[in-house]
Amino acid sequence: MRSADGTVTIFGVPGASPNPGTLPRDINPSGEIVGVYSPGENYNTRGFVRSPKGTITTLSPSGAVVTDPLSINASGEITGWYVYEGVNPPGHGFILSPGGTLTSFDFPDPTGVGTYPQTISSSGEIAGYYLHGESDGNFVIHAFVRKPCK
Repeated sequence: MRSADGTVTIFGVPGASPNPGTLPRDINPSGEIVGVYSPGENYNTRGFVRSPKGTITTLSPSGAVVTDPLSINASGEITGWYVYEGVNPPGHGFILSPGGTLTSFDFPDPTGVGTYPQTISSSGEIAGYYLHGESDGNFVIHAFVRKPCK
């Protein structure tokens, strides 16, 4: 992270393993950063939020083995996805409010095998993709936009 005067700040999530380490994904206009880190458990990942003052808060839905927060908007809303256990299990989308309420969502497709939000706008719209399972075992990727729940 580089400040206005060009100073670069190096940071890491305490307890993160050196490989893959701490990986930032997005930064909002306030300087809040979201990303992933590995606590060293078979490359499973957890999410984190870094405040502009450097405080790091970890995030992971209960029981998730992989959590990937990908985007944070100006309001501090975070979106991303998580999985529970196994190889290539379905991903579940989530929205984390600035107050800490985590809301999970899955695309309503009976053959869906994963919902993967990628970005959240300042108005709370989420763009991402979901995987539709085909009868031959292959997948088709479909894009989506999720309107905010008001």
